[in-house]
Amino acid sequence: MRQVSLIKMLGQKSTQNFYKLLIIYALLAPWTTTSAMEQWDYHFKKAELQFSGERYVFARENYARALEMKPDLYKAANRLAETHLILNQKREALEYLRVSLKIRDEQPGIHTAAGELCEFFGYGAESYFHHTRAVKLDPGNVRAHFNLVRHYIAAGDKASADRHFSICYEAGIKEGGPLFERGVRAESEGELNEAVAAYTAALEKNPAHVEAYFKLVELHRRRGETDRAIAVLEKLKKVRPDHQRACRYLGHLYFVRPPKKNRRKYDLQQAVKNLSRALELDPADQDARFLLSDVYRHVGDIEKAREVQNLP
Repeated sequence: MRQVSLIKMLGQKSTQNFYKLLIIYALLAPWTTTSAMEQWDYHFKKAELQFSGERYVFARENYARALEMKPDLYKAANRLAETHLILNQKREALEYLRVSLKIRDEQPGIHTAAGELCEFFGYGAESYFHHTRAVKLDPGNVRAHFNLVRHYIAAGDKASADRHFSICYEAGIKEGGPLFERGVRAESEGELNEAVAAYTAALEKNPAHVEAYFKLVELHRRRGETDRAIAVLEKLKKVRPDHQRACRYLGHLYFVRPPKKNRRKYDLQQAVKNLSRALELDPADQDARFLLSDVYRHVGDIEKAREVQNLP
């Protein structure tokens, strides 16, 4: 009797233990079946918090772990590229942009970023591919259109450069136009500070508004703000490297900029560079020719000065 009771008791304990194991397994089962998913998700979310907190090195590690666990996680690849750019690691950034686009091609903004990095490294054909793909996916991608302007200018295709620049202008004129007109009114009324602010705002809305650049440059020049005038023209040259007037004006401003310690040599080099470019764009520009000759005379290169003026 005691033996039967003992067997029953042992059986009950075994049954209890068995049910305990079932409960434990039931609790653990979701973790074992979805552990891979939850791990990549954990690392990605952790990386996002670290990124927002500007802890970029730690974020980079967790984004990389998330991507390793989930190879189709293009958002992690994009964040890795962004993180590497912040850390000034451009080659690594480009590689992750390539990874992202291999996973998901339909990302016009990522194509644009990849194209700009390719341009930086001199990968012209790949840069062109990314920018053309970007505008195909998103015809309103003004940034990509501006990048294509530079590409076509470098390739000597002015017609295509003009076409893409016109697209950029039309995209920004609705918002930028009224600001430009406000600047014109303010300037005519002698409100120069307001005019500067209006022209600056107009260019933020429409970076293809060439006239606004020169209006702003003239105001800065009249106020003796040569550095600011130069900065405005450099922005114009970035979006339209073949603008002959901008190159000539820049050459003049660099030449006449008040000397500053350790900067005069740079200014003279930039004057020569921009005036030479202006003459390349328009060999008949006598103002640029005589100004470039003056720069060479200033630095003591009389032979070069005479050569520029085509003198024997």
